[in-house]
Amino acid sequence: MIGETMTRRISDEDRRLIDEALGQGRATVKRKAAPAERQPLDWPDKIALPRERSGVPVRAERRTVPAEMSVQQALEWAFRREKVHLELPDNRPAEERGFGFGMEHVLIERAKLGGVRIDTSIGRSEPHEDAEAIAGILAGLPGLLGGRFVAIKVAECARTGLTPDWMPGATPKLVPLDWTRRRPGEVASSQALEEIEVRYRGRRRRRVINWTPCEYAPSWSTIAHARAVYRDWWFALSHVRRALQSSSVLRHTNINDLMPPQQPWGQDLRKPDWKPIPPLRSWTGRPLAGR
Repeated sequence: MIGETMTRRISDEDRRLIDEALGQGRATVKRKAAPAERQPLDWPDKIALPRERSGVPVRAERRTVPAEMSVQQALEWAFRREKVHLELPDNRPAEERGFGFGMEHVLIERAKLGGVRIDTSIGRSEPHEDAEAIAGILAGLPGLLGGRFVAIKVAECARTGLTPDWMPGATPKLVPLDWTRRRPGEVASSQALEEIEVRYRGRRRRRVINWTPCEYAPSWSTIAHARAVYRDWWFALSHVRRALQSSSVLRHTNINDLMPPQQPWGQDLRKPDWKPIPPLRSWTGRPLAGR
């Protein structure tokens, strides 16, 4: 029935009734709106892909490089902006380095996942050639200047844009080793040192003498270690600066002679004139046992 109603043509009587209803205003004609014109998509003339189908990386257009930088600015530019990696040499023997794997291993591992292929991102553009040269010189830091350990420290500082903390203004202070929480607040923890016997109002009483273990914090060795790390960082920067200036590996920038201060703490490391601590004595004036 539905099929017959949909396929039946309008008769002359139906047409007359429809025209009569339209003339009397009892019906209106709803016309379908015309489709809007589709606007053409604004595609760029050329989409730069990081890699062609052949697998050869496509180097992006040459980016702006400062004409002159200090060695610290050059390291920060290479590791922070260009995202260059520090490729350290592998000095292990060939037996310990291991071997690569072929396409068979890839197919086996892919079969373990059900035959699916892991999607990988398109990637990013290659670092600037000057940035790679700077990272290569840093990776070859000689062992007398700390070798790979100092090179990693310099790369981390350059990537974060920070300098090693040499603890400016740090002065050792005598502080308790431990604290105890009580009702008034935190108080220094004390230990029993000696038990003595005294006479009070004709009676003998025992009294316990307590003492508080203390230490100097931060210690002089902690401050000296922090400033030794800063000196290693400074000498590594000096080596990289001299290597870049004496060679012609940089093509688009130059390295000037500006360097961070070698010893920004001055003479703060000199110990002040401390007075010797007098030996511990009891209230009677005699030295305590074991002191």
